[in-house]
Amino acid sequence: MKFIGLLFIIAFLSSCHKQPATSVALQGRLDAANLISEPNARNEALGKLAIDAAGAKDIQIATAAIESINEPNRKNSTAETCALVLSRNVEPKAATAVAQLISDPNVRNRTLQAIAQGQ
Repeated sequence: MKFIGLLFIIAFLSSCHKQPATSVALQGRLDAANLISEPNARNEALGKLAIDAAGAKDIQIATAAIESINEPNRKNSTAETCALVLSRNVEPKAATAVAQLISDPNVRNRTLQAIAQGQ
């Protein structure tokens, strides 16, 4: 009986713990975001998705989401955030590739400097 109770507790706690984003789930979110017709809502969804994908180390989805953002300032700030997330997750090559998506030279240089310094 104690064993069954313990299994129930373990099952309950596992269901409460948020699972890391998978590539399949992230791809589904990217597909949904790209179908949003209102530009601000679409860019907001893509920005959140890109950051989540960077946190999950899914560089392909992060890059695709960033490239789909059509507002330059949001695109630059999202790419900067993603590059820094990747850098903190010890992914400097991917972080550098994402930083190169930043069109503003000042933001790009600041981000590359942070990556080079291991920040």
